[in-house]
Amino acid sequence: MSPHKKALFCFTNDLRLSDNPALNYVLQHTESVALVYIFNPQDFIAVRYQQAAMGQRRLCFIIQSLLVLKQQLQGYGHQLQILTGEPNSVLSALIKNEGFTLVGRTASAGYIEQHNWQRLELQWSKVSNEQASVNFISRWSNSLFDAEQISSLGDVFTSFSCFRRKLEKSLLPVAKPCQTWPQQLPKTVGLTEASAQFKVSKDWLSDNNVGASTLFKAGELAAKQHLSNYFLTSLPHSYKATRNALDGFDNSTKFSPYLANGNMSARQVWNALKHFELEQGPSESSYWIGFELLWREYFHWLAQRIGVKLFQFKGMASSAPLTSFFCCHAGFCKSLTTSWAPGATSDS
Repeated sequence: MSPHKKALFCFTNDLRLSDNPALNYVLQHTESVALVYIFNPQDFIAVRYQQAAMGQRRLCFIIQSLLVLKQQLQGYGHQLQILTGEPNSVLSALIKNEGFTLVGRTASAGYIEQHNWQRLELQWSKVSNEQASVNFISRWSNSLFDAEQISSLGDVFTSFSCFRRKLEKSLLPVAKPCQTWPQQLPKTVGLTEASAQFKVSKDWLSDNNVGASTLFKAGELAAKQHLSNYFLTSLPHSYKATRNALDGFDNSTKFSPYLANGNMSARQVWNALKHFELEQGPSESSYWIGFELLWREYFHWLAQRIGVKLFQFKGMASSAPLTSFFCCHAGFCKSLTTSWAPGATSDS
């Protein structure tokens, strides 16, 4: 018997059903579940540098991913509720209105996301004992390694090179992608009228599902197809030589949009890469695909480790860099800048 009668799972940047440990945990520990995604209206407001967190291209990609996810879930007899509102406020309202006692999501390396999740947990830890306690769980699913594996490496965050060398020397295994859906699925939970107020309208989704890229099809199914197609070619053996080219669709892997929105996991890419190398043989270029995944891994765990300091101008240095040519020695920067502006440097 499952320990929870009703659970809530909130999708974020994990818009897929396969290799989703957090979703798997929730499905195995409840009798019924509601599955939601929440758009934050604040993401559409331009702030610093007149930029909004959510641009039209990204919004379109996410909407298309959600529509694919919604269709996939219907095949399992489940619904995806697409909502809008300040995420903590919406989640709190859902917990209160529907009586959820288990709330899950994929763990995030982002400082703001972590802070908001901690605030939500703290808020519900203070709820009267007369009400059932609410359990919050999060699991890593967007990285190659888990927190315990990374901790075993010691202090390796002084530089990426230090991180990579220690990681490669340690021979830490990358886990195989996990099976998400248990054999016995929980029932689906529909939202009551009190919670339905947060639902996004079909018209809003339709109106904002415009400007789609003709090169990228969003969603888990398209991501899997792209991953499979890429490693059926010889492109991985030329990746290092072509990856920085400004033109040509096949010059780089084009995995980034799918990884960023969670249509595929880093472990799925790593697993496909190793399968390719087993069949076609490794090369410097195929190694470099894994090398780029380690760059991604490094910044993922660095963000988890130092939090908001990652975004400070000085970074991890003790002082900020000198960025004005008025501050440089012997007028070197001033001279270089005045030569660069009209295109008159020695290399021009």
